[in-house]
Amino acid sequence: AVLLAGAGLMIRTMVELNRVALGFDPRGVLALHAPANPFAIREYPRKLQFFRGALDAVRVLPGVRAVAAILPLPLEDRRFVSRIATDVRPDAPIVAEQFTAMPGAFAAIGISLRAGRDFTDSEIDARRNVAIVDDLFARTAWPGEPAIGHRLRIADTSRAKDWAEVVGVASHVRAASLRDEGRPQVYVAYPMFTASEMAILIRTEGDPASLAAAAARAVEGVPDARPTYDVKPLAENVREAAGEQRFALVLLGSFAAVALLLAAVGLYGVISYSTSQRTREIGIRVALGADPASLVRMVLREGLSAAAIGLAAGATAALAMTPYLRSVIYGVGPRDPVTLFAVGTLLLAIAAAASWIPARRAAHVEPSVALRD
Repeated sequence: AVLLAGAGLMIRTMVELNRVALGFDPRGVLALHAPANPFAIREYPRKLQFFRGALDAVRVLPGVRAVAAILPLPLEDRRFVSRIATDVRPDAPIVAEQFTAMPGAFAAIGISLRAGRDFTDSEIDARRNVAIVDDLFARTAWPGEPAIGHRLRIADTSRAKDWAEVVGVASHVRAASLRDEGRPQVYVAYPMFTASEMAILIRTEGDPASLAAAAARAVEGVPDARPTYDVKPLAENVREAAGEQRFALVLLGSFAAVALLLAAVGLYGVISYSTSQRTREIGIRVALGADPASLVRMVLREGLSAAAIGLAAGATAALAMTPYLRSVIYGVGPRDPVTLFAVGTLLLAIAAAASWIPARRAAHVEPSVALRD
C-alpha cells in the first residue's frame, strides 16, 4: 500500500506538471548554445556582428520560421539572478531572474507580450538601454500602474549606474523549475549584457530535431565561432525539468508492481490452500443444498477480509510515510484522499481477482468426491 500510494502520488504529480502553464511554447523550437571566441571578439561591434551572422546563417535553412538569441534558456541549469533597482525604490532592489535578449526572441520562444513592444534592431545598433519585465516584476515594482516608461538598473554589474527604460511587459515564464513560480524576471537588451555566448532559438515548421545538425554546422561556419553544444529541441528542457519526478515514478512504480504481484500470488496461494483444507466442509454444504453463489461469496469474503486487514495496516503506514515525498510531489497533497481511495480500491480489486479462482473451484466441488476425501 505504501509503494502504491507513492506511485499514485507521482502519477498525479506528472499529470499536474503536464498542466503547468509554462509561459512559453517549446513546441517546434530548436535551441543551441553558440559560443564565440572571446579573445577574437572583445568589442561590442564584433560581438554583435558575430551573433547577427549566426542568426543569418540559420535563417536561410529550409523549414525555419523564426530565429533569435537569448541567454539563458528557460528551464536550463544556468541562471542569472540579479538585484534590480527601480526608479520608484532605487534603494530597495528586487531580486529577479535576468535574461539578455535580441530582437525577435519573444516571438521565437513563444512568450507573449502583455503590453508594450519587443526590442528593435535600431536600439541594438545605438546601444540603447531598454528592458522588458514580466508581469510579476511589474506588479512587484509598480503596483497599480503601467510599467511602460519606468526605469530600472542592474545593481550587481559594473554598469550599475546605467538606467534602462522599460518598453514592454511579458508573461511570466517557468524559468527555473516546473514546481514553483520562481522569481520576477527582467529581460535586458543585448547592449546591456554583452555576453560572448548566446542561445540561438530556431522555430521550425516541422520536427526541430531534424534541423539540429544543419543548424549546428551553419553556426559553426561563422568566423570566430566555437563548437556549439546542447543542440536539442527546447521541449527537452521541459522534459528534463521533470526528471526527478519521472525517476521517482519509475522507481516507486516498479517496486509497487512487484509488490502487487507478490501480494496477489500470495493471497491466491493462501486462499487456495484454505479452500483445499475445507473441501469436506464445502462438500457437506453442497450436499445440504448450498447454492454455488453462496460458496463463491464465502470464499471471496475470506479473501477480502484478509486483504482488508492488510489494507488497514498498509493505509496506516502510507499515511505515515507519504509526507516524505513532499519534496518531489507537485499539485497534490501527500495524503491526497483521491489517491489513497484509488489505491485501496485497486488493492481490493486485486484481492477479489486473486480469490476468484479458488472461489469458483469451491463452487464446483462434487459432494461425493469431497465426502470420500
